[in-house]
Amino acid sequence: MKLLIIFNLLFSTTVFAKTNLLIGTVNYPPYFTFKNDIVDGKLTELINKKLSTKYQITWKEIPLARGTYALNKGLIDIYVAYTKASGVDRNVQFSTKPYYSIQPIICSNDLKTNFSVKKIKKSKIIYPTGAGSTEVLNNKENIFTYMSYSEDYSKRAFKMIKFKRADYVLFPENENYKNRTEEFKEANCKNIGKKLNLYLSSKKSNPILKTIEKDFFKN
Repeated sequence: MKLLIIFNLLFSTTVFAKTNLLIGTVNYPPYFTFKNDIVDGKLTELINKKLSTKYQITWKEIPLARGTYALNKGLIDIYVAYTKASGVDRNVQFSTKPYYSIQPIICSNDLKTNFSVKKIKKSKIIYPTGAGSTEVLNNKENIFTYMSYSEDYSKRAFKMIKFKRADYVLFPENENYKNRTEEFKEANCKNIGKKLNLYLSSKKSNPILKTIEKDFFKN
């Protein structure tokens, strides 16, 4: 009987043991938030939901510029903040499809003007710190004010527009400006640039990516 109990315990431990998984990404609220040893955020929750039943996940804050280094040195297993246009080296492989897509938008509080994104010139634009550049706005006549992308980003940005300190505000995607104040609830917003597709990535010689991709996209 004792041998049977020990066998059952060993078998249960083997079956339910999780694989350790080190995931690297940037600190970019509300998608990934590192604060006081707590990791949170919209995409953190998505990835945890998809993978935590099989993997024991440890998150590491790693800037974009250090992502490939961390993968190649084995400091992390996968990196989740890259697009395929991130300029990463050939030693990095990507998932066959993106795990999340972001459509940037630009907003004005002028509801009367049907503005054209391509004709935005000589304007003061609020831009999230760390966001990728938007080519259509990248001309010498526009003035950019970079602001940390925190929970009160929209409130601060539209306040600057109200007091004529800015003309437009850029958001990574439509969903994230819904918490702005009621005064600017009906802001005039349009899509800008192409969608940003985020991929799971790993070192090219690491076979774990195929397994993770299969687990992530199975539901």
